[in-house]
Amino acid sequence: MRTRRAVIVCVIVLGLLMGSSISAFAQSMDDERAAIYAHIEAESRGSILHRPHVLDAPFSGEAVTTWRPPSNSGRRQVNGTIRYYRDRAGRVRVEQPLVGQLRGQSRERVIVTPDLSKPWAYLLDPVARTATRIPRRGVPAGWAVHFVLPVTMTCVIHLFRLGLHGPLEEESLGERTMHGLRVEGTRIKGMLPPAYPPADTVDERWFSPELKLDMYARSEDDLRGVAEYELTTISRAEPPAALFEVPVDYELDDHYRGGTSLNPYHADRPDWPRLSSSIKANCGSATPPGF
Repeated sequence: MRTRRAVIVCVIVLGLLMGSSISAFAQSMDDERAAIYAHIEAESRGSILHRPHVLDAPFSGEAVTTWRPPSNSGRRQVNGTIRYYRDRAGRVRVEQPLVGQLRGQSRERVIVTPDLSKPWAYLLDPVARTATRIPRRGVPAGWAVHFVLPVTMTCVIHLFRLGLHGPLEEESLGERTMHGLRVEGTRIKGMLPPAYPPADTVDERWFSPELKLDMYARSEDDLRGVAEYELTTISRAEPPAALFEVPVDYELDDHYRGGTSLNPYHADRPDWPRLSSSIKANCGSATPPGF
């Protein structure tokens, strides 16, 4: 629990540093370097794709992510599902159906890590039968800390809020059992960083030390509304080995061209009609859900 609290505090400290003056921030290069590493550590903790690999804890499960924008925003609720697989060796597979699809459509994007000695994963497109090599670190793949909802193969809604602004209130919620696993709860209350309109925030996390995953998470504030994530089903059986391999009939592409991340927390985020044509091309012709 102490390590988990330290990670949460690292994110908060980084948010405070970013809101400080340049002169104060530049007092020590060591402080700047420590803040960067803290941010990387905080991101890594929430992602099933990031190191360190979790060994001898195989499982498969399904999670649901729900984003409810503020009622006065005129935006509709967005729901997304994620299917996770991890084998005993630590290899992972993440399957994410695209949000906002028309009835009868079932396109999804799949991420697999067939070789854990390499710093990359593969993005699989089951419709185009392609496998694109992508960096494992920094690729939104759906986890509680970041609340990711994929729109297309190259575009995601990425609900990530960097840092909080004091005064802060941290509360241990104790322990409980979810799906037969012991979980530890933490609640953090604060405010949005100074770059945003004043608003209170409440973040809640329930973490499984055994699986090294968040089982439940909820974030709320007046700017974004409510984002909620929950692992709904879990099996501890070893998944089939074929799930973690790139199918032999897929066309390989070693040139990752990046993608678009739509984040309502960007302080200078323009409305969808004003976004560039390249961003719209990545995200499809229609306005993404919730925007």
